Amino acid sequence: MHAQFETIHPFLDGVAAAAVQVERGFVAVVSLIAADRRKLLESPRATPMVYRLFESLPMMPRFNVEQVKLKLNASFPTANAAVSALEALGIVWWKSQGKRSIEPTATRPISIC
Repeated sequence: MHAQFETIHPFLDGVAAAAVQVERGFVAVVSLIAADRRKLLESPRATPMVYRLFESLPMMPRFNVEQVKLKLNASFPTANAAVSALEALGIVWWKSQGKRSIEPTATRPISIC
């Protein structure tokens, strides 16, 4: 029985270390979302459509204006204004997908150390 424990023990140490890393990453993401939410709520540009888009970001971290239009059931100008408002707050940014990309994609910047 003792020999089996000695074989499993290093594995369990690795699992525990991985769990600690996952917890830290989760706390960092939740903290980032909370800070962005505060920034949005304090902004004069925070319309209901912008807030709806913000709440959709965890389910669609990469998107374009056409996808926002469909997700929010809004016109193209309204969807574009919502994305622009989040961009002005530094919550999303435009990222080109290469030379062949016609339409940029807004990507939620999440950086966890």
